[in-house]
Amino acid sequence: MQTNNGKEIEQASKASLEVLLHNARGPYHGLPRTAGWGYPEPYTRDLMISILG
Repeated sequence: MQTNNGKEIEQASKASLEVLLHNARGPYHGLPRTAGWGYPEPYTRDLMISILG
């Protein structure tokens, strides 16, 4: 069974590209951002949790 999800896939593709382009240059010496629009940079707590992965 196949459904036509072309429109949703195209919207998701555009949204992901927008996030990547937004994060390409950050506020500090042009370095890439490590977080999106939620908060400007990660908290130490987040880094410590993610290092376990």
